[in-house]
Amino acid sequence: KGMEVQLNRFNPGTRSFTHYDFFKKNFYSSINFFEDIKDSLWIFLDEGLNKKMLYRFNKETGLADFTAQFPVQPANNNQYPFIAGWWQDALKNYWFATVQGLFRYTAANNQWKQWRNIPGKTNSLPSDMLFTICPDAMQPLQYLWVGTNGAGFCRFDMVTGTCLRFTDKDGLPNNVVYGIVSDSAGNLWMSTNKGLSCFNTANKMFRN
Repeated sequence: KGMEVQLNRFNPGTRSFTHYDFFKKNFYSSINFFEDIKDSLWIFLDEGLNKKMLYRFNKETGLADFTAQFPVQPANNNQYPFIAGWWQDALKNYWFATVQGLFRYTAANNQWKQWRNIPGKTNSLPSDMLFTICPDAMQPLQYLWVGTNGAGFCRFDMVTGTCLRFTDKDGLPNNVVYGIVSDSAGNLWMSTNKGLSCFNTANKMFRN
């Protein structure tokens, strides 16, 4: 199953739309739009099986001026969209939370890096099914906070690729973490199946 889509730009000044004939098919499994730190528009298209494509959209020509493909294995997972969250760091790397783990993409050299759960290895990602990512407020080039579907959340070290895990055994109200945002004090606010949780990253204490 997919969705029929069109790409249009709305001008609030003239209250008019500009239509772009960008999509080549009528249906895609999922679509995501991202804007990077240079205001470039990126479009992700899930074209089925292992064809997960990333396009940089040229707003002048209406075409893609850069294309990349996620290095994924074929998987039949129609329950959730492939990409759940994304973030671009100050080094211009793109980070993606997906149903097949965590990806880092460096467009400058077209390099991908993937991290997945390794059974029995407690400092790997707690799950491949990721729902959200959030940069650490104090050390955004060192740590990402990653929420999962059923395995709690973790602090992911972007340098070493290792994780520090947290679950309901540590005080989280529920192990499904849909969203994570940070505040100016360094707290993490998380939405779960059992309400909102606030996590103090300094003392590792929860307030639910």
